[in-house]
Amino acid sequence: MFTPFSLIRSNIYSANTAISIINFRHNRSIITASSQLEKIDPISDFELFKKEVITFKKKLARESWLGVNQIGGDSALYGHLNALQEYSNIYPNRKHYLYFPYMEHGISWLNEPLSADSNPYNHNIVSQGGYRHSAIRNARTIPHYIVGPYIHYANSLLPEYITSSLKAKLGKTLLVIPAHTYEDSKAEYGRIQYVEGLFKTVAPAFNSVIVSAYWNDVDDEIFDLFKSFGAYVVSSGFRNDPHFISRLKSLLILSDAVTGNALGTHIGYSLYMKKPYIHFDGSARVSITEPFSYVEIDQKEGVKTRTEILDKVRTIFSITPGIKNDNMQHSFYKTYWGGTKAIKTPEEIAAIFAICKDMLEQSRGRISTFEKTYGELLSEYPENSLKHKLLSEALQ
Repeated sequence: MFTPFSLIRSNIYSANTAISIINFRHNRSIITASSQLEKIDPISDFELFKKEVITFKKKLARESWLGVNQIGGDSALYGHLNALQEYSNIYPNRKHYLYFPYMEHGISWLNEPLSADSNPYNHNIVSQGGYRHSAIRNARTIPHYIVGPYIHYANSLLPEYITSSLKAKLGKTLLVIPAHTYEDSKAEYGRIQYVEGLFKTVAPAFNSVIVSAYWNDVDDEIFDLFKSFGAYVVSSGFRNDPHFISRLKSLLILSDAVTGNALGTHIGYSLYMKKPYIHFDGSARVSITEPFSYVEIDQKEGVKTRTEILDKVRTIFSITPGIKNDNMQHSFYKTYWGGTKAIKTPEEIAAIFAICKDMLEQSRGRISTFEKTYGELLSEYPENSLKHKLLSEALQ
């Protein structure tokens, strides 16, 4: 039996309008605050960025999610969609995310279905590596595009002459990316022990140390500890900042090596940028508590847990002298970030976006016809066309 609500939910256009209206006040608050944060350069003026983030979090303390609620909004996080749009010469439009594929904004590490896979409004999915392809396919029939490390598609925010000048000043540089949190989560580990161990074990081989603070953790005591050891503390910006990944790329370009104490996309990005990655947590191992967790998944028989994956990272990215794990590192990189062969040309990214638009227009936004529409488009596209090739691969 159809009700007005079920009718609205059955179409992506009407659902998007309804979700935008329901979340209007929340979204307006986030967009306004985000726009203010985007005016600050968190690399050159971290203290101002820190001050504004603290104010922002206090104003919206009642909100459980400091992000925009709209269909496809996740794809805009960390500037990923913005980077692919600029790369493919598609004019970035932050108001019409539903026309673009859902972009996984991180590495979930486990080959298990996520809620995004079964979300009926996610009509196409883009990820960096293919490790979750079977999980996505088992959840539903949906085009899944593997595009390699997102950092490839981003431009550095720093002009080359500024980069060269900074590099000359910094010398051999270590980039530190500590474990980070988000809303309602906590990272528990011995911060003093970690920082002291890092400067005793890893940092002595470098002239300068840059520490990248995640926006939600700018007021964490660990960054004052790093400063007391002479480190520069910076940030890539707020999660909704379209230039987030471009700032991160600038930091990676400035660095000679990267170190971290937790799982994260920075591992693959470092390898793509040909920056040696060193996993170091000393004996101050990180425990992250989350509002939702992978506990149930971890307990399934035969499924690798994130703890097991982290143990593998500790082994293959060890700083133990004389141990080289190049083959294992490359295999790890290829599994989760797709490797060089997964990277798409500007024409291919533009074609993926065009397929998404074709699918929505042909289906008229009716989610019940999405699967049927994929087949229709595949039949309509010429077999030698780029669209046919990409859609066929994505549906395999």
